[in-house]
Amino acid sequence: MGKRVLIVDDEKNMRWVLGQALSGDGYEVLEASDGTEALAIVTEQEPDVMVLDHRMPGKDGMEVLRTVRSKGMHFPIIMLTAHGNVATAVEAMKAGASEYLTKPFDLEELKLAIDKALMYSGLAAEVVRLRTELDRDYDVEGIVASDAGMLAVLDTVQRVAPTMANV
Repeated sequence: MGKRVLIVDDEKNMRWVLGQALSGDGYEVLEASDGTEALAIVTEQEPDVMVLDHRMPGKDGMEVLRTVRSKGMHFPIIMLTAHGNVATAVEAMKAGASEYLTKPFDLEELKLAIDKALMYSGLAAEVVRLRTELDRDYDVEGIVASDAGMLAVLDTVQRVAPTMANV
């Protein structure tokens, strides 16, 4: 199955149209009709990207955005609104939104925003992985290795070296 997209909008027709378009492009689509339902879904199964309506009854999009970020979840969130202005867009971006689109929007524009957000989050995850790999401090003089098996051996050597164990 493709990347998981959570669509959060209080308008049933909007969820249906977006769901049809995105599932047709190979995305696994989850839907929530309000902020409370969205937060329950992200707790159970974190999506790869969220498309989040700004104005909804109950918990609005900004509250959902802030809650998700406060829980340390870093998946991209694309905000949608029919009542957009520059100040609201800036507020959303500062709170951690990846993108801010105003309704009505072009479906291709949304798909592009989703693809861009997924690419960016994938690159960010790769940077974290590579930094972790580079932070490995192998103080084994004269040994240069890049093979996964040899790196595992060097990791074991690094952990055992300070002990008095015979290896």
